[in-house]
Amino acid sequence: MKSSNFQNNSSSERSPRRPQAGPIHSLASLAIAVIVVAGLMVVLFPSQSDAHLVIDFGSSRRVFEGQVISGMTVLDALNASVVAGDIPLQFTIQDGQARIIEIDGYRKSQPVEVFLNGQQIDPSSIHSLPIRAQDEVVIKLIQDIE
Repeated sequence: MKSSNFQNNSSSERSPRRPQAGPIHSLASLAIAVIVVAGLMVVLFPSQSDAHLVIDFGSSRRVFEGQVISGMTVLDALNASVVAGDIPLQFTIQDGQARIIEIDGYRKSQPVEVFLNGQQIDPSSIHSLPIRAQDEVVIKLIQDIE
């Protein structure tokens, strides 16, 4: 009797297969890419919805930047800036007119000078004058020379 030896030429060990990217894997990769690109955009291209506010003390300046909210006024921007900068502020609004009494120890009986985009504005209207994105507000405190 003849015996036949059959050999299985196929290996019982299979070569490892690379798993195919499923929809969840592709979605996660896309989300990571979007987050990275968005982060770069914030760094490379500053927000177009921000405004700038400068408090000019004469011998020094404090500069603030923040997002403008619909209906925000010059006084609202000043309030947000002094809170962020931990700067004391006192003001009054009487008979429809605003008056800054004190900013960070600076007191003056006369109104301060206020500029919006380089144009001097009436300081008594800062509570009602709206600002927009990319505006620049300068609050100039003129020091008395003694």
